[in-house]
Amino acid sequence: MPEEQKKHPLEEYSEDEQIAYLSVLSAVCYVDKEFGDMEKRQLDVLLAQLKISDVGKAKIYSSVFNLQREDKLANLEAIQILGNTELKYTLISDLCLFSLVDSKFSDDEYQYILGIGEVLGITQEQVDAIKSIQENLDKIKDIPSNSERFKRVIKDSASTLAGVGVPIGAIAVSGSVFGLSAAGITSGLAALGALVGGGMLLGAVVVVPAIALGTAYGVKKLFDAVWKGLGLKPPVSVVAEVQESWKNAADRRADVWPQGDHITWMFPGNDMTDEDLLPLEWFDGEFYPPAEIMNLLAGKEYPAESAMLIGTDGALLIPHGGTPVLLPEDKFVNYKSPEFEAGNHYHSFVVACLGGPKTESHFAQSGPMTEAILLGTVAIREPGTRLEWNSDKMKFPNFPEAEKYLRRNYRRGWKTKEF
Repeated sequence: MPEEQKKHPLEEYSEDEQIAYLSVLSAVCYVDKEFGDMEKRQLDVLLAQLKISDVGKAKIYSSVFNLQREDKLANLEAIQILGNTELKYTLISDLCLFSLVDSKFSDDEYQYILGIGEVLGITQEQVDAIKSIQENLDKIKDIPSNSERFKRVIKDSASTLAGVGVPIGAIAVSGSVFGLSAAGITSGLAALGALVGGGMLLGAVVVVPAIALGTAYGVKKLFDAVWKGLGLKPPVSVVAEVQESWKNAADRRADVWPQGDHITWMFPGNDMTDEDLLPLEWFDGEFYPPAEIMNLLAGKEYPAESAMLIGTDGALLIPHGGTPVLLPEDKFVNYKSPEFEAGNHYHSFVVACLGGPKTESHFAQSGPMTEAILLGTVAIREPGTRLEWNSDKMKFPNFPEAEKYLRRNYRRGWKTKEF
């Protein structure tokens, strides 16, 4: 039985916005001056899927063959509304999928997609990552989903997207509006590792309300669970996506933090992880985890403050101030949670001062963890730029301009030791 057709987020927009999106999408068909039968069939399918009016269909078809400059500019202006949403990544992914319909991806099509990405504030690195993933998924579309090759491509895709700050969910829904083969990434990532075994960790997600990163007690407690639980070491890179209105307002950037951001750290893997790199994603304010993450709760409300560890056999949700929950719940219904002795961190501190065991968050642990958190605040200052981090030298080898945020000039008598 065929899978139920996924709902494309474009269906929530007005027809004018749909026409602009589809015109930009359809125009890629004739960039290489070739418009084959397969491309025409896919275009007809997507027009029917969205119930576009006859007038709208005419506008979209005209964009394929005879898109006038003023029409193109109008469409580009119309899709700029996507710059504040994750749908902008879905459009780039749809463009890549549409370019692959005829199994060819010309340089003209690539340059066209880069231009659309520039209008939407998407970097070339992000476009290249999405293009590469869709090309790889196209190669495995006829391979059984339980094969090792299929599993490896899915896991590599998740790591690649996280590494450049592209929301996995935005790519997972691409193609759904016209039935192309995004099934590889959709089925694989929606199950979050159900395709692979071994009980290893794939990634982590932290969600908080709109606050300034690193300034709230809850931030430390949520990050702490992931950091200590996995024995993490300093990250190798970090990238941030921020509230668009803050990003484009110099006066606001000078005085306040954004009211929403999505930060992705890449940490070195260890014996508890399934890959050499482990992505950790932070969402706050107007940014939320992808649908496939939130859907693990099976219709229940996602906690406003929480951390989640995503593994190959399931996930562990850690609500702030609540009891951790294994997901999906029906899979772990017979699991008996371990019992722990109640602790008092005030007493632990005193006992440690008297020569007893170290506290849970001793400086050798909390110092490097704080460093990692604060790197997120640096990434916010340079949104969209993946900052490679050398912890030993305390430098960004690929973007030294950001190093000015690592230290400050103190008044006489309070100078700090150079590092």
